Amino acid sequence: MLPMEWVIKVKVDATVNSCGTSLGIITRDSNSFILSGKVFFINKVVNPEWAELDALIDGFRLAHLLNIDKVIFESDCASIVNRFSDHKADITILRYRIKEARKLFDSFVSAEVKWVKLADFLCN
Repeated sequence: MLPMEWVIKVKVDATVNSCGTSLGIITRDSNSFILSGKVFFINKVVNPEWAELDALIDGFRLAHLLNIDKVIFESDCASIVNRFSDHKADITILRYRIKEARKLFDSFVSAEVKWVKLADFLCN
């Protein structure tokens, strides 16, 4: 576990409906002060797992943009968190995308990906 005084939390979420896909990202410090946020809509309907992975990758990019190197990424998508944390061989396309995302993730000094229930407040 990372010491809280050095850690920024990046919460990510995605929502998919018949109109398209919404992604949301919020960065907070150890006192829950909001540092940055990003919400955007994609006029394309995608698989919800892919949308959650896209939100996580955009969270990685936002953390890099903010020059954050000690970070906890939080997502409410247990399957993406489990797949991201699991290093077993998987030949699916989703696993390949996760492997590519891991390269970006591994550039942080200290980071982890955690599952949290966000109550879908970021994108709704």
